[in-house]
Order: sequence, then C-alpha cells, then structure tokens
Amino acid sequence: MSSRELKFEVTEKEAPYAPKEELGIYKARRWSFREKQDATMRASKILDADKGLVEMNVIDFQMEQIIVCVTPPEGFELTRERAETLDVDVGDILLDACRKVNGTTLSERKGFLEPSDEEKATPG
Repeated sequence: MSSRELKFEVTEKEAPYAPKEELGIYKARRWSFREKQDATMRASKILDADKGLVEMNVIDFQMEQIIVCVTPPEGFELTRERAETLDVDVGDILLDACRKVNGTTLSERKGFLEPSDEEKATPG
C-alpha cells in the first residue's frame, strides 16, 4: 500500500556531488489517472496505429513521473530540461519516492522488463 504523499529531505550525505540547489526538502505526491495516462503518451511512440502497437521509452516515463509528481525545494524549479541534468543520486532518490507513492502495477513491470529465459523459450 502506498501513501498519497511523501515528504523527504535530500542531504549532502545522500547526494555528495549534487549542486546545493538540488538539496533540501522535496514532496512526492501520487499522480492522478489522467496525469499517468498523459505521461505514458508523452513517453510513447506509435509504431502501428492500426494494430495498436506502441513502444514506450522507460527513461522518458520515469522522467515524466518525476516532473509530474515531485515538488522541489523552494527556489529550485524542476523543469524538463533541469530534470534531465539532475545529479544522479538526487534523480535516484526522487524516482524512488515516486515509486513509493505511485506503486508499479504488474502490467507495468511486465512491460518494462525483458521476458525471462523461460518465457523466451515458450512459444507465444
């Protein structure tokens, strides 16, 4: 069970190489159904509209989740461009917080992961 909102602090101890403006108190909130669908569309590319084939870029989906769900510390604006250049430790912490408040469904996990060796060996 995930909570609807999570308040947390990113410190220099957790992100020793992060710029000072990326440190501080953040808030991650659970996104709405519409926000999630919009983020999925922005992170996807239509391969064949007639067949309903879509390719999702997991990195873009994760970035969308951070941009939509995270409120940064006061004085730090989390734009798309800025989110793409976050310190790696800060980015990992923010993504982890988003996963905690949003959860990940079984279908999302299957869609994001490669098939196991057993699934590859089984004709579909």
